[in-house]
Amino acid sequence: IDLLDAGQPVGIFGLRKAGKTSLIQRLQGKLVRRPIAFVDTQGTASQRGVWPLYPTIIAAFVTAIRRMRPDLKLPVLALYPDAGEPTPETPEHFLHDLRLLHGALGSPTEKERMLLIVDEIDRLLPDDTTPGYEGFTAFFGQLRAANQQAHLLDVLVAGVDPAINRYECWEERDNEFYRALHELWVPPMAPADVREMIESLGWQMGVRYEAKALTLLAQGGGGHPFVIRQMCSYAVKERLGRGAITVTLEQAQTAIEEFIFQDPYLRELWDKRLNEIQCEMLRILARSSSPVPRSHLLPPAQRQAALAALKGLEEYTLIRRTKEGYIIAWNVLRNWVRWVELGLDA
Repeated sequence: IDLLDAGQPVGIFGLRKAGKTSLIQRLQGKLVRRPIAFVDTQGTASQRGVWPLYPTIIAAFVTAIRRMRPDLKLPVLALYPDAGEPTPETPEHFLHDLRLLHGALGSPTEKERMLLIVDEIDRLLPDDTTPGYEGFTAFFGQLRAANQQAHLLDVLVAGVDPAINRYECWEERDNEFYRALHELWVPPMAPADVREMIESLGWQMGVRYEAKALTLLAQGGGGHPFVIRQMCSYAVKERLGRGAITVTLEQAQTAIEEFIFQDPYLRELWDKRLNEIQCEMLRILARSSSPVPRSHLLPPAQRQAALAALKGLEEYTLIRRTKEGYIIAWNVLRNWVRWVELGLDA
């Protein structure tokens, strides 16, 4: 909140289902003094590019302003209520409409600028299989102009991949948000919070845990809320609705194994989110029974790429640094790499 109040664009990053959207919802509740437009790019189709985002954002701001100031007379806008078909002038119409809405608020102070929140921002960006949404560079340019030049807008984006902040350009297209975002990475849940989450969710469903079972499940997911909840679900999935349940240590162990071999989350993480250097680092760490020194994870021929890969694994909270070296931070991921990827015995 302090960063946004200072006009600093912010990027919240973390693995899928790490809690980014929940954090954004909490932030919205604390920032009710200003008009907020929340946009989730999952509601857009790549075939139409970023063009639908322009009128969607303007409409969201209109809704927010009307809710805050129902007696305010709004100006005539180019992209609301009917934006029509997209044209080359649509980005300029967008910035023009933002200026009109901002002006209608009565020249608010800097801390009362409008706030745009864009979730799943990385869906717009190029990757190994797609060229990115058409017009995404112009879209970023308009957001940057509204934030830094016109001082109309504060910007908060969320995603899994921080490429929006780290690539200077895509092919010959400049990235207007290159190193413009203050990156905040979603941290793992604290151990005490993990145990509280497991017990409180269990209590609501009539589920209790033996002490050792609770410890095993709490430690297994490395503080990732979704992974931990999924393992707990495997522990009770066939017994819910049959009265009170007490999860034993043996049942917790079975649930973790079922998650490893049946749930798609870790496979998708491995195949879609990690590069080959990161996968090889995890293989090395999974084979070792003790922390691995940093030098053993950095091949001389690919040192710069390896440094970036190591940093990425730390940012995703998949590995943790100790005094002796690095370890895999999620017990369930370590076992998945050993059992599924490497074919090693338990």
